[in-house]
Amino acid sequence: MADSTVSSVTEPAPSGFSWNSHALITAAAMEPMTRLNFKEEAAVRPAEEAAEAILETAERDQDFRTTCKLRDEDIRPARSDLRVILRLNHAIPFPYCRTALEKKVDEEIPHSFKRNAPPEGHSYTCVPMCESLSARDLLATYADEPDWGMDRDLFGRDEYGYGHAPFGADNGPSSQGPFHMLFLKPPFLLRRIFPGLTQSFLPQRFATFYECAVKLLHSGHEYWGLRFAAWACHYVQDAAQPYHATPFPAPFLPLVIQAARSGRFRDAMEANKHYLMNRHYLYEAATHYLLNAMWRSKEGHPLRTALAGSMEDNSADLTQALHEAAAQARRNAPEIDRSVAKLFHAVGMENPQLVSDESLPGRMLTALRDHKFERTLHTLTSLTIPCLTHAGKLTRITLEHIFNGSPASWKPLGA
Repeated sequence: MADSTVSSVTEPAPSGFSWNSHALITAAAMEPMTRLNFKEEAAVRPAEEAAEAILETAERDQDFRTTCKLRDEDIRPARSDLRVILRLNHAIPFPYCRTALEKKVDEEIPHSFKRNAPPEGHSYTCVPMCESLSARDLLATYADEPDWGMDRDLFGRDEYGYGHAPFGADNGPSSQGPFHMLFLKPPFLLRRIFPGLTQSFLPQRFATFYECAVKLLHSGHEYWGLRFAAWACHYVQDAAQPYHATPFPAPFLPLVIQAARSGRFRDAMEANKHYLMNRHYLYEAATHYLLNAMWRSKEGHPLRTALAGSMEDNSADLTQALHEAAAQARRNAPEIDRSVAKLFHAVGMENPQLVSDESLPGRMLTALRDHKFERTLHTLTSLTIPCLTHAGKLTRITLEHIFNGSPASWKPLGA
């Protein structure tokens, strides 16, 4: 196995929003799955093989084409680029790697906001073609991959067919937001002012990768079947993240009134957007810190217990489980938001360039270790645990359904 780090292959780029890290979430969620209903190892295979398998399946299976929304222009036989077929960012390579979860993460390594490859702070190694990976390693490694740039810079380009971003920017780090956020029940006033918030591409991303996982895993393409399964897990985990489940964790009406009274409504809302984005980033930094602490600890850590849950509810209806997860995240979001504001009040959350500040990682660690905020961090942890419980449950339900070859028995997830 090569010993070079995968993250050095490409130049880092700013991150999109995500849990950090999906690898740790997925690994902990799989712990009670003692018997996995699929091949325990899979040999690394190139993306071209996955593209060919998808093209062959699409040619004979109209239901597969419909569920995955594969267009005629995307699946012409001459096109063998998986990124083109699935309408992903074609500038982002597919790394072939493994995350060494057996290596504990150094407590001093802060959360990194730069992501277009496996994240800094974990040990990722390149894996050559045909080498075998355990299914658990493969799933944990690639559960993070949708945050490595595949959903970025897809809007405003005719060849992709996505139109313009329903919210956020067409390009740049935040352009992946509509693929990773799902606002199932935004308040009426919020919908009137920002109607695009009701549109999400997360359900379609999940449906596509779920179906690709089922078809490939059960037709002899174990490696890419498992990689697609890991991607599907990513999106349901995102749906359980508080800042993905509600666009404004703070009460929205007072914000509108304050902005209107300022006489500069758009400027005031834009300033609040930056403040909110920064709190979103800082919450991820806190969860990064907590999850790394979980992974360094012995069994019995509350976050590990939450993620592992039990196997008793893994046959539950996926649609219902997702709605329950999103509802829990929405309920906890306001108090989580207040805790984040209190914990990181000294880092300058109003600064629109906050995440570019090179001193930010060190200042975040200082805040997280400050004894005077110990109670606030405890509150934040307690509020995050129910969300992680749902994330773990959704992960196991998704994997069980895929391993059993179950078709998409759920209703549209945006309904």
